[in-house]
Amino acid sequence: RSLCLRAENLAITANGSGIRGRVTGAAYHGATTILTVQPDAADAPELKVEHAGEPPEAGSAVTVEVRDGWIIFRRANSQANRS
Repeated sequence: RSLCLRAENLAITANGSGIRGRVTGAAYHGATTILTVQPDAADAPELKVEHAGEPPEAGSAVTVEVRDGWIIFRRANSQANRS
């Protein structure tokens, strides 16, 4: 299985419920900032989070809340499914 997360469906949260990580970058896009967050989990890919308001500083510990996403199931070996 794979997980597809989009920046606009992620948010920095103050309640501590979500994916914990550290801010590694920020890019300003008009009214929002796209934050790059490296999760604390080993080998986890970076997350892009769309954030309105004052962005946290690089290196800050944050928690990312997942508001929506997709679980993508991989097919079993296609040769095994053929008759």
